[in-house]
Amino acid sequence: MALILLLLAPILLLMTTVTSDETIPSMSHIISTVVKVFVTGYFLLASDWIIDHFPEVQGWVISQPLYAAAAIVGVAILVFVLVPWLGRVFVRCLGFGTKGVTRGSTAARYQSRRLGGSVPAGSMFSSFQSMGATQR
Repeated sequence: MALILLLLAPILLLMTTVTSDETIPSMSHIISTVVKVFVTGYFLLASDWIIDHFPEVQGWVISQPLYAAAAIVGVAILVFVLVPWLGRVFVRCLGFGTKGVTRGSTAARYQSRRLGGSVPAGSMFSSFQSMGATQR
């Protein structure tokens, strides 16, 4: 149940961010809202579970140190390898390619309609351009 609510939360938040004059929130607002909900939601779920089950977790770590070390390495790989890779895939799907913004993509439409062709330094759009341009 909590997982279903966590998956639906970004949609519900975005629905409530539309103002009375029915303007659509900017792409950076949408993405930052989704990231906040997922990161804080999953972190809170994991930390609550560990706090509720601390004696069992502590006993398991003491009795199974190799499995505990493997779990820590697995989480490290997930956080430092898989998450950045998924971020690049997401950014490329939006239209931020290795040679710049892809013609006809969501990113190109956003740039022409909201930014007028220029990209402010330090903006989320410029960060996505940088992520998309990496070859890794």
